[in-house]
Amino acid sequence: MEGFVAKSNLYFELMATLFDVGLCLYLMIQRELKEGKTNPRFRYLAYVMTAATAIDVAATIVTKGGLGASHFFIVLMNTLNYAQTTAVVMVFNQYLFSYIKPEKAGKLFWSLNRILLSVYGVAMVLNLFFPVVVGYDMNKKDYINGPLHLALGFGIPIFLFAYSGVIFWKNRTVFNRLQMIAISNAYVVVVVANVLQPFFGIEVMFSYGVMSIGIFVLYFAIETPDYHVMLRLSDELEVERKKAREAALVKSNLLANISHEMRTPLNAVMGFNAMILSSSEETHTRQTADEIRRVGESLLDTINAILDLSKMEAGTGTLTDEQLRKAISFRRSSTREEKTVQPFTAPDARILCVDDTPMNCRVLAGLLQKTEIRVDEAYSGKDALKYLEGHSYDLVFLDHMMPEMDGIETFYKAREIQKTCYVALTGNSGAEDIRLYQSVGFHAYLSKPLQLNPLLSLLREHLPADKVREVQG
Repeated sequence: MEGFVAKSNLYFELMATLFDVGLCLYLMIQRELKEGKTNPRFRYLAYVMTAATAIDVAATIVTKGGLGASHFFIVLMNTLNYAQTTAVVMVFNQYLFSYIKPEKAGKLFWSLNRILLSVYGVAMVLNLFFPVVVGYDMNKKDYINGPLHLALGFGIPIFLFAYSGVIFWKNRTVFNRLQMIAISNAYVVVVVANVLQPFFGIEVMFSYGVMSIGIFVLYFAIETPDYHVMLRLSDELEVERKKAREAALVKSNLLANISHEMRTPLNAVMGFNAMILSSSEETHTRQTADEIRRVGESLLDTINAILDLSKMEAGTGTLTDEQLRKAISFRRSSTREEKTVQPFTAPDARILCVDDTPMNCRVLAGLLQKTEIRVDEAYSGKDALKYLEGHSYDLVFLDHMMPEMDGIETFYKAREIQKTCYVALTGNSGAEDIRLYQSVGFHAYLSKPLQLNPLLSLLREHLPADKVREVQG
């Protein structure tokens, strides 16, 4: 007996059986003491794997060990040996699918499972009396392969294993990286062990020993208590991260709305003040208006800084170097506050101002009074579309934040009605906002509060040249 064990190299599988038994005992003790949380399907897999390894060793000893066992007992052990291969694959699949929603595994698979197992069970019972799968010749001391040897002995396990592999790959996003590595390794171990074992035959028994290693890999990589604690903490951290992100986004939106409500009247004040600066000749009045301008700009910068900070905290204010460069270039082409623009008139030009705050359109019209440009006012996106359907415009100024139909939605619909120059006229002056207007397709951008020189510079650039008349002197 000892010589046979050595000859068949059963030591590896005997040691694997002992290790499997030790793992099963540990899992049972862990369950009784309620220490840690192990997947119940993994416990079943460990139990079945232990039984399969023990049966494989026992079947080899009974068949080739010279114990004088009866023919029926030898056939029984080898039938069990074939059956446990499918049992291991089935339980492994159930363990795998415990991490996947049942419907994702496929109803067809479970229907086929029931049919195949019914056929398999009947065939294995018949094999005890008729060698439909595997038999044994007592005279030749050798196995007899039945007509269903390949189909039931290898075909069904391979089919079940391959199908579960496809399901695993299709649903790989369900698993984290460590689970993917552990389960993939288990697949490789099972495939390699079962492919190589037939080449070595009974002389070297290692297939179930190698698969036992796969079980230990799954345990230490996925089922250990520390790993479950890590998963729980990771899930809790992700939940808290999402809550923090949502809270930051809510705060950002709140500050954006508050800043918009604060900037709307401030823009009007700054606009009317700009009208005073451009029209008044009195020194005292101009000095007072200039002080108002400086204080207003300081307050506006503070509001914008708070809004930019909230966007950065919410993670919505990031830009790549290329995006920032383009946004700055777009803004520079639309704002030229540092240059005094040569006065001009354009009595034949006609522009449309679209803003839900009438004061902003009045400021625009007031600043352009000396240019003699005709300014039509629309106080909603729907009104703007009606104006565009009935009139031809050289420029259209669109506010962004408007109720019902905002400036961007209005722009998309207006562009289908009339192909002209569209300018984003808004208090949203951050780099991210400017990039948005550029990507949408606006020809230019002008920030509130309106300043005379940037406004005139933009008009000079985008109005038809034949409508612009220089003012001499």
